[in-house]
Amino acid sequence: MATPTLVMTSFLLLLAFLFFLPAFSDTGVALFSDYHATLSTGQSLVNGENSVCINNDCQLDLRRADGSRWTSMRREADTKCNARINKRGEVIIRTEDGRVVDVLGDAGEVGSYALVLTPEGHLKTFGRTIWAGDLTATAATSTPYQRSRSDSEADPGYILYSSDRFIDVPESGTLLKNDKYRLILDSSDCELSVINEESRLHHLKVVNRVPTTTTTTTCEVKLTTEGELLTALNTVNPDKYGVDPVWHRVFGTGVTTVQPTEFIGALLATGELRIYPLKSRIDSNSGASRV
Repeated sequence: MATPTLVMTSFLLLLAFLFFLPAFSDTGVALFSDYHATLSTGQSLVNGENSVCINNDCQLDLRRADGSRWTSMRREADTKCNARINKRGEVIIRTEDGRVVDVLGDAGEVGSYALVLTPEGHLKTFGRTIWAGDLTATAATSTPYQRSRSDSEADPGYILYSSDRFIDVPESGTLLKNDKYRLILDSSDCELSVINEESRLHHLKVVNRVPTTTTTTTCEVKLTTEGELLTALNTVNPDKYGVDPVWHRVFGTGVTTVQPTEFIGALLATGELRIYPLKSRIDSNSGASRV
């Protein structure tokens, strides 16, 4: 039987062990260059079961849901660091006193960039922004936002990923949410709006609208691999005994790329909606750096 002294010693050792374990706090799935946001020791980006943190040796440490792992190459033993993405799309890792330890990714043109942990468990940079929403509100468009019971559904996040498929729109119509702002798809007229708790801030301009007098059934949305955000109003067509999709090109019209690529739409904490093309995949270089 263990003596009281031995039990107390074991208990104190356990407390000491738990005290010195790193405590990680979730900071979302992305960092944006505009706000100089940093990922510091003790913080992590989390997307599903994938996470990336910065260790006590200044390495970025990416752990995926499938059990695989990636770390950046350069190390500084027993040193606290932080990582951020700058206005050229480079991921800079610095010590607390500002000394650069590592630079990941090539420099692009000056602009707005994002570092994103994707649902697939990859660490990617996106930018520069090809479109940014104007949130100028007018008295004519400002209407009260009525909270519904469906607003309590799961948080949809603040990143929309490009796809060839339409996404499922929740009952509340909330596609993205960041702090007090929401990107809403109105199923009655297929309009996209950025709103806050008090008022509708801005209707995103819809071009190429096709008038219809048929009965609306559903409204869908997708971000294409060409950087266009499209909505489709599915309507009943009695003559064809079926449902016709009536396309509404919302924005991104005229944006050209050499070839289709990956895009994200991000609702920022300021209520601004931005579209970014893929720049690079950070975790595909086996930890290679430029320092």
